[in-house]
Amino acid sequence: LTEKFVQKIRYFSYTNTLCATWKMINVIILDTNILRGLGPNFFDKIDYISLQDYCYSSASEIIVPNAVLLEYLDYYEREIIQKNLNEVEQAYSKLLKLEKFGKAKKPNLKKYAEDQIEFIKNKLTENRLKPFLTPFLPENELLDFLIENKQDIKKDNTRDFIIWTNTLEIGEKYSDEQVVLISNDKIFKENKFFEKIRIKRKIENLKIFDSIASFLSVYGFKSENLNKELILKSIPISTIKKELKRDKNSIPSHISRYYYHSRRNFKLEEFEVQNLEIEEYYAHKETESGIIKVIVHVNVKVKMVFEPEKDLDRLSK
Repeated sequence: LTEKFVQKIRYFSYTNTLCATWKMINVIILDTNILRGLGPNFFDKIDYISLQDYCYSSASEIIVPNAVLLEYLDYYEREIIQKNLNEVEQAYSKLLKLEKFGKAKKPNLKKYAEDQIEFIKNKLTENRLKPFLTPFLPENELLDFLIENKQDIKKDNTRDFIIWTNTLEIGEKYSDEQVVLISNDKIFKENKFFEKIRIKRKIENLKIFDSIASFLSVYGFKSENLNKELILKSIPISTIKKELKRDKNSIPSHISRYYYHSRRNFKLEEFEVQNLEIEEYYAHKETESGIIKVIVHVNVKVKMVFEPEKDLDRLSK
């Protein structure tokens, strides 16, 4: 046995000792909205890293359905790369009209864009992140769904149907194992037609979670000594204040569109943290260091009074 595999076995034993109700999840399917919610560098975010650590420790696999892969790459190219490139192009065009900028050369960013797309594609397909293409899309089911869906909500949910069909195919393929779909799209939990298909195909090994954090809060590292009350007591208010103050200049944009593109350094006249509420929490063991970390998603109720707006005429307009 390799040392890497021995470490997996040790972690299996350790996890089972701490949580009697622990049951291994073998296949984890990610939806596009989960990846988008993590931001452009999803692979560096703590929830994503924790999910990968969970997979390493439990010998589970992350599967990105082919529909998700194509949809996310399209979004990344249009919204994250091309949109910003267009803004750069417009800015250069304006600068070139100025006397001293007339001979300035525009940077050729096309190669960087292509390399970035290839980099993201590799991140989505490397190691356990395998794209899964449904070999057969049931035409009759699709037509029935589109007709019923149009009558109910008058919205095109074809991509959701494809992802759901992908998920059921995976559930059938791995019928002896546990399968999880992580998506914050309510259709997968609430759509009656989707549930009817699942029952018809006798898929009993599928669970659905709204976020990576909610999944790990159930299936991650467990300890009786870890609870919301203890975690709340251990969170220093000074840390919360420090984090919010560091990002205070972006908060007015949540109040008014007037501040969307503002680059001001706003002054706070009053700042008070009124309440903390734990939304989700989980713990995971880092594969390299062996250290167990607790990840907490906290809702913070604050009172923040900013300085008066001086340019009232512009604000009124």
